Parts: sequence; C-alpha cells; structure tokens
Amino acid sequence: MNYDDYKLIYLMKENEEALTILVKKYEPLFRKLAFYFVKQNQYKGLDIDDLIQQCRIVLWNALTSFDYNNEVLFYSYLITCLKRGLYNCVKKQINRPDSYYISD
Repeated sequence: MNYDDYKLIYLMKENEEALTILVKKYEPLFRKLAFYFVKQNQYKGLDIDDLIQQCRIVLWNALTSFDYNNEVLFYSYLITCLKRGLYNCVKKQINRPDSYYISD
C-alpha cells in the first residue's frame, strides 16, 4: 500500500492504520531531528526517546491542524512544526529546575 501524505491524512479519519503508516514513514526523520537536538545540547541531560515521542505528538497535532487550502506541502508544514516543537521541548527541559536537588 503506497499512499501519499494527503491520502493518508484523509484515510486517518476512517482508519487508524493510516496513522500507523504515517508514524512509520516519518520515524527516520524523528530520529534524525532528535539526534540533532541532543547533539546541539550535549551535557544537558536530554533523552533521545523523549524527543522522539515529542515528535510523534507533534505529528498528531500537525495532522489535525493541517489546512489543505494552504499552498504548502504537508512535509514542509510538518518540518516546521517538528522544529518548533522540539525547540520548545528542549527549552523546557533545559530550563526546568533540578527536581533532585536536596537542600541541607
């Protein structure tokens, strides 16, 4: 079954398998971006699996908010959403107070 993104987005409303196909399709992209963000923020305690999971959440949000009427490819829209989502996620993780700190 070889569908383009638009067909899968349309099918997603009727069939959960379409979402699974989209996640599998973009999984290499998620890993690439997550590794990039971890490498750019070395020694900050980032977990690659957390960032990949964040990518899956961003994919879901992009699928539900994508507007067919815009003259933008879904892939371009998704890349923008992923970069913003990962940036915000990393920013929150880096700036959060250390919950393991114990005062005397």
